[in-house]
Amino acid sequence: MSLAFQKDGHKKTADYWSLTVTYIGKEEVVTIAKQGEFYIENIPAGKHAAVIRKDKKECRFELIVPESTEALIKLGALTCEIKNRGDNK
Repeated sequence: MSLAFQKDGHKKTADYWSLTVTYIGKEEVVTIAKQGEFYIENIPAGKHAAVIRKDKKECRFELIVPESTEALIKLGALTCEIKNRGDNK
């Protein structure tokens, strides 16, 4: 799984950003690795609030985890769009 961000039509992997996923009143925080790769455990199926942050930048999105009986769910390549100031920072 990998995570990128896009701003003004330019896409970059979110290398070394932090990822926070909120679900059922809990938060899981992980550091995104080189090439935007990340691994996060025990997130239940459903739509969850997520945010990536680095320095003074942040991007909010909805992380969708599908129902599965597999031990490892591959979410593929995800992209968060950073909007103009006032929407996302």
